[in-house]
Amino acid sequence: MYVETLHDAQGNIQGCYCADTLPSDDGAPLFTVEGVPAGWEQARVNLDTLTAMEVESSCRERAVIDPATGRPEISRRDRAEYLMENYTVDLSAELVPPPGVPLPAGTKVRGLRKKAQGGAGG
Repeated sequence: MYVETLHDAQGNIQGCYCADTLPSDDGAPLFTVEGVPAGWEQARVNLDTLTAMEVESSCRERAVIDPATGRPEISRRDRAEYLMENYTVDLSAELVPPPGVPLPAGTKVRGLRKKAQGGAGG
């Protein structure tokens, strides 16, 4: 799984797009962002297997009880929403993509960092 992100100068993900694989054809279109807002950066993040499994298991369909009605319903969490709530882009290193991997102009390859959980604010 890989993620194309838009993030601010602190690495906070402002928007992202999740995909299971990169296109395999040289001429295949890639996700691109036109007009990246000032102060933001586009980054591609290739997720390691454990992080991808965490995201998928947290976003799968599950049965829940609607607290307002008391009735069961099917709930599915969006992968992008989950990543934006639980991760930041790791700005400490810029990774080098393997030779031949297409990358939109201006895009950097980075990693993710898990946000601190708990603490005084919750």
